[in-house]
Amino acid sequence: NRRAEVVILDRGVVDSLYWLNWFKDAMGFNEQSYRSHVVDSFVYVKMVRKVILLACSFDVAERRRPGGGRIMNSKVYPQLLSNYNKKYVASDIGLDLSSFFGLDTTDLQVDTVERKVRAFLNAPKGGDRNDLMAALLR
Repeated sequence: NRRAEVVILDRGVVDSLYWLNWFKDAMGFNEQSYRSHVVDSFVYVKMVRKVILLACSFDVAERRRPGGGRIMNSKVYPQLLSNYNKKYVASDIGLDLSSFFGLDTTDLQVDTVERKVRAFLNAPKGGDRNDLMAALLR
């Protein structure tokens, strides 16, 4: 629906690009293949205005979603999280780093995270980064 003001991509294209970057760094995925996948994703990425990284410790992630995935484990998780924190992909896709926000959810309940994200989304659209961070951290 093009009339929607906000679209939330959970585990969407940005997440995929971070995984590709991790594969490049950790598994020898070559730069040319990485770049071609990034370019293929630009049609979707150009719609991204802000990225909120909701992160937590591996133990909490495992508790929230037991069994993880085929790749996710206690060794890979910190590497991937480190990759997110370096914000590689944000700059690769042309997203200004002032549009990248992080929230550690390790010690937060799901309803608290939801409340914080709603406050962020409801913050004045013309607000600066500090205003948006304040809304996210409220």
